[in-house]
Amino acid sequence: MSGAHSSLITALLAERKTTTMRHTPHKLLVALAFAGHAVAAQSAGYTFSLIEAPGDGYTTANTISAAGQVVGSGGPDGSALSPRVWLDGVSSMLMLPPSSTGQAHGINSAGHIVGGITESGSNSQAILWTGANATNLALPQMSSSTARAINDVGDIVGDSSFGGGLSNATLWRNGAVIVLPGIGGEARAINNSGQIAGVYAVTEDGPSGPTVVAYQAARWDNYVLSTLGGPNSQAYDINDAGVVVGEMFSSEGYIRPVRWDGTVATDLGTLAGEFAVAFGINNAGQIVGSGLKASIFDPASTFEQRAFLWDGPSIIDLTSLLDSDTLAAGWVLEVAHDINDQGWVVGSAYNTLTDARRGFVLAPVPEPETRAMLLAGLGLIGAIARRRATVV
Repeated sequence: MSGAHSSLITALLAERKTTTMRHTPHKLLVALAFAGHAVAAQSAGYTFSLIEAPGDGYTTANTISAAGQVVGSGGPDGSALSPRVWLDGVSSMLMLPPSSTGQAHGINSAGHIVGGITESGSNSQAILWTGANATNLALPQMSSSTARAINDVGDIVGDSSFGGGLSNATLWRNGAVIVLPGIGGEARAINNSGQIAGVYAVTEDGPSGPTVVAYQAARWDNYVLSTLGGPNSQAYDINDAGVVVGEMFSSEGYIRPVRWDGTVATDLGTLAGEFAVAFGINNAGQIVGSGLKASIFDPASTFEQRAFLWDGPSIIDLTSLLDSDTLAAGWVLEVAHDINDQGWVVGSAYNTLTDARRGFVLAPVPEPETRAMLLAGLGLIGAIARRRATVV
């Protein structure tokens, strides 16, 4: 990110997502086949569950597949995390080389996971986990690389750099590594048609090479780059209809959550403050993200973040869906990172009483007959995943 833009996003939305088939840059993630959790509450037609595991002081949930598999992370604190697989409350680690950390950014319907690994003293290398196997996707000439999303046909997108220069949006397809157009690019999401969403840098020549002056939300169709517009914008997710979501600077200099239908940008509005970002979209067009709870011009404002759901035309504070016991226990939902086609939302929750941070799943309560089918399907997913998982 560019200087001012990066620092502003970091300050306002420290728990940001980056896309799936959905992504999550800068987060160490895990895969979870979510079939219910011990810590759960139900309110207003939703079930709220915390993602926890023994020994974890910090967890987050960043991506959820159509099958209910959740990508997240766990560890003793926010700076020492490992990718893990949670199954019915049992935690296992994804395969990692010794003395390394892992970042799992995306998962597809087959349970294939992509991300990056960082060994001691080295840069990130793109990785693909299939069951108990880990495949390094990096080319020898890459100085760093990260895989951020994978679709159902196995196309993988992310970014890579050569010789320590600016990153390039990158596509891994059928064994080939394709560097996409756009200097300073990052591919963050890919749909099942192969359309890619992300960002590229607007640069000016400087004495020591290109200097980034802005970022533009981008889409790649058949390897061709097109900008989505805006003086400074970023794209985080794309659904199968090609609708993209992300953020755009307004004329007043505020960060606004937007959806792009083609090149037409629609401001989704905010909860109350001037700043918000849209991180995920499903095929029904529901959008989730995070924004400030109050205006920055309010003298009493504490710059609190809240997760939101946009279901057209209204925007909803997801914390308002929690029951009274959960609220009394101190939990608020700060960031919604992703939403699947069943309307399950995953993200990061914060406890105002204990200062704890945990991943969460907020799931609509289905009708009785739908619930029986769902639990049967999730049980099958759990059985398959148990055969695949390897504890290291």
